[in-house]
Amino acid sequence: MSLTPQDIQSQQFNTRFRGYDMDEVDEFLERVADEMLTLIQENKQLRERIEGLKRDLSAYREQERSFQKAIISAQQIADEMKEKSEAEAKRVMEQAREEADALLQQAHTEVATVERRLDELRAQKEEIKEELRAMLTSYLARLDEEPAAGQTEPAAPSARPVSDHEEAGGQQAAGRDKRPDDAPSGELYEKIDLPATFFAANEEEDEEDAARAEGRDEEDGPPMSLAEITASTEPEEDDDRPLPDLDGEMLFNLDDPLDDLAPDIKIKDDDRDG
Repeated sequence: MSLTPQDIQSQQFNTRFRGYDMDEVDEFLERVADEMLTLIQENKQLRERIEGLKRDLSAYREQERSFQKAIISAQQIADEMKEKSEAEAKRVMEQAREEADALLQQAHTEVATVERRLDELRAQKEEIKEELRAMLTSYLARLDEEPAAGQTEPAAPSARPVSDHEEAGGQQAAGRDKRPDDAPSGELYEKIDLPATFFAANEEEDEEDAARAEGRDEEDGPPMSLAEITASTEPEEDDDRPLPDLDGEMLFNLDDPLDDLAPDIKIKDDDRDG
């Protein structure tokens, strides 16, 4: 049974001989009752405050759980995004590596094709050079077999007279740098000294040759091969026409125009390693 301030104030005591002073007892009881009332009020306030703090604590704990859930969710999202980013980066790297390998393979194929084509062109160049060298050797042999001055022999193959301008151009071309692989082939230009009888040109024969050349141009026939040109330039046995005036010398150009068109292709070791 709880004791209230009212119980203290209404409490009655029996009187006996030589007992306490009743006024003092009543005054003390009043003081005790007041003090107890104050303590009860403070206790009530403290209880209310504790209840409020408990409610706040519950709310804080609820917020904490929400924050924890949010943090966990954010961590999961971050992990998923990280995994997706790593997978995407790996895919892009693999795709880029495959494209780079394909481009490198294509470049190697193109380089091999160009090198093969260059080898074919070089082989054709050497073949043409050999044919021209054989023709030139044949012409030189025929010139060496020419009779002395005053004798009549079959004329050598006719050649187009070289003008001063063309001669100067040929001399300038002869001064150009030769390719290292052409050095063993000898000089690209040969100068031939002809005997005095070689230059007794006949004007009528020159006019006939010019007329025949114009007739061939008008016919617009197909281009002749090297063998046909060689056969057409060989002298007939009964042809005793004198050669045209070549001003004492003849130039033959063996320079190959394909040398200037050949591309310079180099593959770095870094590109081969990939």
